Parts: sequence; structure tokens; C-alpha cells
Amino acid sequence: MNNFVIIESGSTKSDWAFCIGDEVRHHSCHGINPVTQAGFNEVIPQAIKDELKEVKAVLFYGAGANSSEADNALNLFFAPLINGSTTVTIQSDMMAAARACAGEDEGIVCILGTGSNSCVYDGHQIIEQVPSLGYMLSDEGSGNHIGKELLRHYFYGLMPQDDQDLFQKKYEMSRAKLLGKIYGGTNVSAYLASFAPFLQESSDELKTRILTKVFNDFIELRIKMYTNYRNFDIHFVGSIAAVFEEQLTKALQSHGLKLKQTLKNPIQNLILYHKSREII
Repeated sequence: MNNFVIIESGSTKSDWAFCIGDEVRHHSCHGINPVTQAGFNEVIPQAIKDELKEVKAVLFYGAGANSSEADNALNLFFAPLINGSTTVTIQSDMMAAARACAGEDEGIVCILGTGSNSCVYDGHQIIEQVPSLGYMLSDEGSGNHIGKELLRHYFYGLMPQDDQDLFQKKYEMSRAKLLGKIYGGTNVSAYLASFAPFLQESSDELKTRILTKVFNDFIELRIKMYTNYRNFDIHFVGSIAAVFEEQLTKALQSHGLKLKQTLKNPIQNLILYHKSREII
């Protein structure tokens, strides 16, 4: 298959891979989420607009793209950007992760980025999935879960003193500032996730405490809920899984599980997946 674009989008960032003949051209843009409407009112860079006129197919994979309402919203979003003959195919970010990690093999595939999710994949389709309830009620193990735990630890005085001082110096955080961002801001999940990198400079004590909690929550609710979960390879996609792979591996081992692979970003494997197929 030639002349198509793959868009892999989270809530904060989207990766665009334009596959024109034998050439692949990459772009990055803001995230596009049909549920939260994140990115719908932001300007698409002109370079991407120009490239879109060349493609015959748009393959969109994204957070929240798993309903007829999402399909309608995304089709309306793309309509003014593409030629009338260009097809648009919409799949969830979970399917992107599954195809990128497992291809045509079965496995449990997990996402750990700004948000989180998981599924059982049979090599062709998702056959089992714990429902996601969004960043307020779900997203175990994710960047925004880590952010919530860091903020709780800071305001409750549970951080080691050196971490407490470093956090205040870095973010100049106050309760009023935090509540204003959470209840008056937009893209709250991305805001909460923006605190997760703090663990890369925190004490090992704090890092271990928080990551053990959030990863155990994820394993209990997003892996061990599946029938025969021990019989599957376990794959992870996302920045949190990639950056904290060591701690994730230890958490899985504590439950008798083994990490098969971690991909920071699925886009390269998705290119290979679709280039090897004549039809989408």
C-alpha cells in the first residue's frame, strides 16, 4: 500500500508518518482527542496540510477513537483537510499498540503514557478489554496517576524533605495554583502527567514508593483481570513504560509476570505493519 498517512495520537501529542511511495516523512503536532476535543480548535501546521493533499488514505489511531461519536467527530475534523476521494480509517490507540507490538501474534498489550489502557489481542482483533473510565477514575500506572500521587505526597507532607524542597523549587506549587489548574484549566490529564518526570530527579526512596504503587495498581486492574493472563506475552507501549522500564519489570516480576517488550512509540512498527499490506 502506498500514499497514505498514519497518525498516532495521544491527548498531548500526535505523530504523523506520511508514506509516499518508498519515502516516509515524519511530522509532530498537538494531540487530537475526539472525546475531550483536545486539538480540534488548534491550527494544523501548513506542512502537514500540504502533505495531506498527496495521500489516498488517512489511518488515524487515537485515544478515545472507539465509538461512532468519535468517528463522526474525526471525519468532520479531517473533511476540510483532505481530498474528496481520500479514505479515512479510524482505530483506537489500543489497536495501534496491539498491531505495533504483536503484529499477528496474540498477547496482552498495555499502554502507559499520559493515560493508560490494556487489552487481550488475538493477532487480528481485541478480544477482551477492561473498560477505561477516563483520567479521573481510571488511568492506573499512567503519567497522570504518577502526577496525582506526587501532588498528594507533596501537599500531605509525605515526601522526604529533600524531595519536598526540590519539588517546591521546581514547580513553585501552591494549593490555589493547583486547584485553579485542575478545575479551571483544559487538558487536565496532560497537566497532571507533566509532573511525572520529577521522579527522574527525585530520591530513589520516593521513586520506588510511587512507582511500586501505581504499577501494582495497573497490574491488578489491567492485567490480572483477564482470563488466563499468565498464558500471554505482555507488551507495553508509551513514555512511562519506556522511561521507568526497570521499575515496571520489577513490579511485573513481583506478580510472577515477565515483560516481553517495551516500545516508547508505536509509529515505526505501524509503518512496517501497513506497508506489508495491500489493504488496510
